[in-house]
Amino acid sequence: MRWGVWGVRARVTAAASLVLASIMVIGAIVLVSLVNQSLQDNLDAAAVTRAQDVAATLTTNGVRSSIATGSEDSSLVQVVDSTGAVVSASENISGEPAVLALPPSTYGSVSVTVGSVPVGANAQLFRVVAEPVQLPSGAGWVYVASSLEQVESATGSLVLLLSIGLPIMLVIVGGTIWFAVGRALRPVESIRSRAVEIRADLSQRVPVPAANDEIGRLARTVNEMLDRLAAAAEEERRFVGDASHELRSPLAAIRSQVDVALEHPGNMDPLTVLATVQKQTVQMAHLLDDLLFLARISEPPSTHGESTVDLDEIVLNEAHRLQRRSGDVAVHLGHLDAARIPGSARDLARLVANLGDNALHYARTEVRVELFSTPGALAIVVTDDGPGIAVEDRERVFDRFTQLEDARSRSVPAPGAGLGLAIAQQIAARHGGTITVGERGDETSGTVMRVTLPPVVPG
Repeated sequence: MRWGVWGVRARVTAAASLVLASIMVIGAIVLVSLVNQSLQDNLDAAAVTRAQDVAATLTTNGVRSSIATGSEDSSLVQVVDSTGAVVSASENISGEPAVLALPPSTYGSVSVTVGSVPVGANAQLFRVVAEPVQLPSGAGWVYVASSLEQVESATGSLVLLLSIGLPIMLVIVGGTIWFAVGRALRPVESIRSRAVEIRADLSQRVPVPAANDEIGRLARTVNEMLDRLAAAAEEERRFVGDASHELRSPLAAIRSQVDVALEHPGNMDPLTVLATVQKQTVQMAHLLDDLLFLARISEPPSTHGESTVDLDEIVLNEAHRLQRRSGDVAVHLGHLDAARIPGSARDLARLVANLGDNALHYARTEVRVELFSTPGALAIVVTDDGPGIAVEDRERVFDRFTQLEDARSRSVPAPGAGLGLAIAQQIAARHGGTITVGERGDETSGTVMRVTLPPVVPG
């Protein structure tokens, strides 16, 4: 089975067990080496002490053919002259040749391991310490040979213990990791199971663990995403319903006029029917154009088609357009600073036009359009002297298909289907700005629409 198809639980357990096994094997090798070396060093130290005691006895009492050994002394002792001939030995190696075929080449304390000592099993290893001594015939050596059997036995016991204990420990640790990872991933499985169940019903939420850890934050993030999806789905359903209703009204009016004209051809003026159909068709065309624009503006932003826009020129052109269609309402172009920003000239012109048309529809006597530029930001301000907008409605006016006819009513019906300010807000947001609704600072009633955009482009 390939590593990539394993579950998280299996991968974590396998990886942790592999790392732990590697560490344990390396640690076991180091431990056995250190123990073996320590035992051997202790054996050498005891042999050196024994050799020094023998050398001191020879210096004091002279050379004798036999060297006395204690009941617990298992070492082999020989005294050899400079030619390597044995001149004295302990009883347990008496009459045997020297344990070292040749004396050490350097006159000093030397330790070596040999396997040809003429006692015990042939395969048995001995540790031999050679200590220099001054004999009556000249320089000589004291050899003390100690069997490594106990060292090898202790080391073998340690290896056996580790070979049994380490796999058991590895199994225990691996099982603990498997259990702990499974317990840690249990909330993830609960989140996954609930996510599978959430289909059309976006009111459901995934369970959130009590712990404020990564999994808890994941669950909360998933729930926040579900909140956004539910809100978006609800907005889409409402938008489709409102759009259907708005499209159904002009279609119903057209059908009604045509049906009456067909049933009573002599009682209907064809021009009147055509004028009604034309009016409803124009209304539908405006609505479809707004819906298509909202669909386009809702797509992810792109720099394609954007350039540096002279915003003051756009504001000036829109003010002149409003003046041409204002009728009895005076349209004033107030403060106008030069300003250039990156963006879409077509979209920004539509933003200013929508705000101007909205103000012109509700104004009683005047509309004022202004553009202010500061080092930190710029603002497009459109002011009318209409009835104003209540504080509780100043956020709602930017919802799609919203018309506040009760608060801002005139004898002329409101143009469009209530999408103008929603489109303006989308355009402002696309350009990094915001729109706020306020009231006039003087004693005159009215509404102030302020579009705040990022700082201007130099030059």
